[in-house]
Amino acid sequence: MCFVRNEQVYATLLSKNGRDQWSSHIMDYPGKPDGLTGLSEDKTLELLRAAIGDEAIPIELHAVNAWEAAIGMAASFRQGRVFLAGDAAHVQSSAGGLGMNTGIQDGHNLAWKTAAVLHEQFTPALLDTYEPERRAAARASLALSRHMHPTLDLAGSRWTLFVEPGDGRWQATAASLGIEPHVHDLNTLGDAVLVRPDGFVAWRGATRESLQDALRDLGLRPQWPYQLVRSTTASQCGSSGAG
Repeated sequence: MCFVRNEQVYATLLSKNGRDQWSSHIMDYPGKPDGLTGLSEDKTLELLRAAIGDEAIPIELHAVNAWEAAIGMAASFRQGRVFLAGDAAHVQSSAGGLGMNTGIQDGHNLAWKTAAVLHEQFTPALLDTYEPERRAAARASLALSRHMHPTLDLAGSRWTLFVEPGDGRWQATAASLGIEPHVHDLNTLGDAVLVRPDGFVAWRGATRESLQDALRDLGLRPQWPYQLVRSTTASQCGSSGAG
């Protein structure tokens, strides 16, 4: 798998058979709407060619699906004779293949226990061990997935401000910065984190003032309304002095 980031698209390219079958995750592009949004066939082909770097290459598009990474776990893995396993019991990002492996382990755990009960080698009490065992394993897998899932995938190719969930003070701050960052909720251990469009962390801190100082150090110009006020004031002062 390779990651491609340019002015037109941020995507992955993954060979399926080592020859002529490929898949791609298109994660960001200019004008991408917030939220889960499907792509037309024409837009998909345009973005794929931008990722490949060759507008003339022939592409036979097999399927286009919109999806988003999520992490969660069912409230219960069992209700009477019904058991949940795999994605029905827990969902996580594709990073590391943890979802597939955890799901396979669910199936193995449940299969041998069910067989042992059906062959009367064990009583049905054996099946009671499925949920506590697999819930503990899924919880550990989800925790690992949460750390493995690339935070930069959320950032894409734009300025992005990661803030603590529920910390609403940063929304107004983001709107006043002059760079129009996308704001994401993320457990940032108390601080906010600003990521540049090239994937580098530009700042981490807890106050608006320190964020503004960091952007000023990077060379961010004052916003146009601010410049216009300064220019108008200077003009008025000059006219007054000349008179």
